[in-house]
Amino acid sequence: MPLKTIIFNVLFVFILLSHIPVHSFMSDSEIAVFQKEIANKPVGERIALWAEKFVGTPYDPDPLGEYVTRKVIVADESVDCMYLSFRAVEGKA
Repeated sequence: MPLKTIIFNVLFVFILLSHIPVHSFMSDSEIAVFQKEIANKPVGERIALWAEKFVGTPYDPDPLGEYVTRKVIVADESVDCMYLSFRAVEGKA
């Protein structure tokens, strides 16, 4: 399956599941450990693994993104498709 199709499918599922009631997200140390664990996996797999982590996190309705409005680098309390993209590719130099 082409990578673009995988990415589209994962993002589609992520958007559909983003309305599930909120669960607490990961701590900074949990994020760091998880990033190290998946750093060498293919990008499609990293996207899917991060999408699973974001299931249940509220959708960010801010058109700029909460991270832009609040002027912060990380704002994982709510998410949109870009949060998933950022998390999926970070930690890979």
